[in-house]
Amino acid sequence: MMKMVCSICLSPVREEATVLRCGHGFHATCILTWLRYRITCPLCRRPVAVVPDLAASRQIALDAFGLMIVLIVCLNMYIILLLYLCWVLERRAVSVRYVLNDEQQWILLEKIR
Repeated sequence: MMKMVCSICLSPVREEATVLRCGHGFHATCILTWLRYRITCPLCRRPVAVVPDLAASRQIALDAFGLMIVLIVCLNMYIILLLYLCWVLERRAVSVRYVLNDEQQWILLEKIR
């Protein structure tokens, strides 16, 4: 009996091989990595009909959801920081009224906090 060798990594296939429609077999991890860059069989170059990997799709969706949550939290923190800064600046803001006296000099009339 002839042992199957993965033509991508050139190692013997000890576990169950992933066999493409053209009949060529590879390690599952090797062919998945290959198919990220090319959509053909590594040996005969025939186009491969890619079946979506549900686990990978689910992981991508979870990663995107996690990123969305992080962005929402960061946006909320940014909004809270802006509101705090507005509050601080408003408390420090001072309205000053000056009037022009008879000698054409500006004098402080009142300071309003």
